[in-house]
Amino acid sequence: MRIKKDTLLLIAVLLFTSLFFIQKINLATADLGRHLKNGELFFSTLKPISTNFYSYTNPEFKVINHHWGFGPIVYIIYRLSGFIGISFAYFIMAFIVYLTFSYPVYKRINSTITIFSIILSMPLVSYRVEIRPEIISALFMGLLFNIFYLFKEKKIKIKFVLLLSFLIQVLWVNIHIFFPAGLLITSIFLFDDLVSSRKNAKNYLLIIVSQVTALFINPFGLSTVLFPFNILKSYGYRIVENQSVLFMQNLFPQPILFLFMSIFVLFALLLIYCVFDDFKAIKKGLIYILPALIFGLASWKFIRLIPFFGYFSIIGFTFLLNQVFTKRFPGLSLVKLNKSILLLCGSFLALNLFFKNSLYSPIKSNFGFGILPGMLNSLKFFEENKLKGPIFNNYDNGGYLIYGLFPDEKVFVDNRPEAYSTKFFSEEYIAVQEVDELWQKELNKYNFNVIYFYRNDLTPWGQQFLEARVIDPNWKLVYSDDFFLIFTRILVQ
Repeated sequence: MRIKKDTLLLIAVLLFTSLFFIQKINLATADLGRHLKNGELFFSTLKPISTNFYSYTNPEFKVINHHWGFGPIVYIIYRLSGFIGISFAYFIMAFIVYLTFSYPVYKRINSTITIFSIILSMPLVSYRVEIRPEIISALFMGLLFNIFYLFKEKKIKIKFVLLLSFLIQVLWVNIHIFFPAGLLITSIFLFDDLVSSRKNAKNYLLIIVSQVTALFINPFGLSTVLFPFNILKSYGYRIVENQSVLFMQNLFPQPILFLFMSIFVLFALLLIYCVFDDFKAIKKGLIYILPALIFGLASWKFIRLIPFFGYFSIIGFTFLLNQVFTKRFPGLSLVKLNKSILLLCGSFLALNLFFKNSLYSPIKSNFGFGILPGMLNSLKFFEENKLKGPIFNNYDNGGYLIYGLFPDEKVFVDNRPEAYSTKFFSEEYIAVQEVDELWQKELNKYNFNVIYFYRNDLTPWGQQFLEARVIDPNWKLVYSDDFFLIFTRILVQ
């Protein structure tokens, strides 16, 4: 079967945009190491972990392992093809996710405007390209949108929709904490149906009931279902990804955050214009507009949601811009306009390829498959020199140490704030790095033999702690590379 030229164009653009996801893995700070260990342990015990037994400081602390299903997935890929295979699979997944969000409006509204919207959203979608289970949440959102879209167009029957949405929700609740977004997408289509009076509300309510039922098919029952509504509590440790755009922009100004604000404002202004210009048309396009608006507003509060706004903005911008062009410029030659827009987009992307620091260039310094060079050298040093814990490590590299040293060594802390008490973070982890007397007290308590630190820890207490240990006569720096510092304790006879 021959593929049409417009479809080939979409594939080419999506392959280009997916290049942003080809980045060598910084295992030093990534969650991936812990996910791999989760997967390994699952296949050996056939059950997910439920306590924080990776840590010797909080071993019995109850943990809702809300992403346990992601571990077996990446572990299988890892065993078959290593880190390169994981990177490549992530690239393919990114392409599929892009396709689920782009294809509906590309075929049904305007192909050229869709391509423009894809390019506009590229930096937002690629804001968080670390290998995380979030990519599966994005996939499920896109799939549900397409399923409900086909149901809305009466191309699939309710029985099929019920089955697919139920299965997706079962998988979702076991893979990533964003599973409530499935109910959100369904509710948007329900609201659209109520506004348009298409008399399908009972079916959407039935789907919601089915989805809620599916949520309870998980190893932790009600605790998992309620967990997304409790996870944003205070941990005693500020989590960057849960901060607001304005807070982060004031603390660490970033071009990508400024671009997000600009694109969201553009979307809002375009929406306001279209509402006043043709309100009836906007009412008919709620399924295109509401997801982008909701995730855009949520992204101001939590920067981790910016990629999801990026995905849904493809749909939202395509609808709104098409409304403007068809309403305000009916006599304009669409053929000439399409060629001009495509030429402009192509030239823009080609120009950006020459600038590695450009937000619109996928060619970054760490572009490639697999892990960063030298990433595992510190683990090799630790093993070859037969170093022994207890280890005092920082928040960032806990997952790395779990991957490389568990079960022979456990960690002091890792980057799961929900797996440790607030008191632990405030009174032990942070305090002992700030106050030397408390460090000495902690040293006597746990009898640390090794300090294993991610050297790019930018927290003020982390920097202060490292400076103190460098001049501490009781500790010797025995290893240093671009990622880690290892100190060993000098025991006084």
